Amino acid sequence: MGENGGMRAALGCLCLVLVSWAAMGQVKPVPPAMRYNVVSEMTFLLERCGELTSERRAWLDNVRGHAARAMQWDEAKLAMHDAELAAEFRIRYPSVEKVRCEELARNIDHERAVTIKVPLSLAPPSRA
Repeated sequence: MGENGGMRAALGCLCLVLVSWAAMGQVKPVPPAMRYNVVSEMTFLLERCGELTSERRAWLDNVRGHAARAMQWDEAKLAMHDAELAAEFRIRYPSVEKVRCEELARNIDHERAVTIKVPLSLAPPSRA
């Protein structure tokens, strides 16, 4: 799968995850590990092409933090997982098309605008 196909697949996966979040009661919840990985990938892509603003990073970090809490992994396991993801992403995305990255940035900005951000400190403990 080329760079375009990989980016399209990533965008498709993000859209699927975000639609699932929006319809929580109507769709089977997305597993926390999948949420964590998708948000990590989106963060990597935005950072790689220079579109990761502080606002986007804060929002993505919050979503990722909720997924991490739901996985109930300790810091060491999360760090090891993050290192594996980063290595995989560097191989999968040696570069990112600016047009695709701008599309991803617009999608993230839209989700930030229509989603209520619950700070990790206010979120109930995970029941995973």
